[in-house]
Amino acid sequence: MLLLLSGMIAAAPAEKPAPVHLIRASIGAFYPHGDLNHERTTWNISYPTKLHLGVLPAEPRLYVDSTRKKTVVPITSTTSTTTVTTLQGVGLSWMGHHFGLTGRAYSVSGLGIYTYRTVLNGAARTGTSLGGKLGVGYEYKDGFLEADYTLVSRIKGSDPSGLAIRAGVRF
Repeated sequence: MLLLLSGMIAAAPAEKPAPVHLIRASIGAFYPHGDLNHERTTWNISYPTKLHLGVLPAEPRLYVDSTRKKTVVPITSTTSTTTVTTLQGVGLSWMGHHFGLTGRAYSVSGLGIYTYRTVLNGAARTGTSLGGKLGVGYEYKDGFLEADYTLVSRIKGSDPSGLAIRAGVRF
């Protein structure tokens, strides 16, 4: 009997390990302030790095942020002006997890290089600056909600800083 019981235990299927989510991708809205106060679409993607700082209880991640807004203003029935505004950033962020009852709350901070570009009727104005972000989020199952504030110094006379609110998936 003991031999039969030990054989059943050995034949029992092993428990599945928890899935590892490396990539985080999200989409949402970006609300800039100042002279660029029109909402834009935003997306973000991040991936963990092999960099370990030891003393920080946070996961370092490489990130790419992007926002875009196209505005067409009619002048007459046959002509219009078109403005396309983009802000793109690439950098290193740190994500610190705070455990909750049904998911995980987290905080995020990052530092990167941001490029701002405005094209008005074909004439482009582009600039690059150092920027940073601070935010909070909440993970649940394979998804997450996140809000972060991106602070970028003035580029070509415009202040591209603003608040991003996104929903995303982890895979």
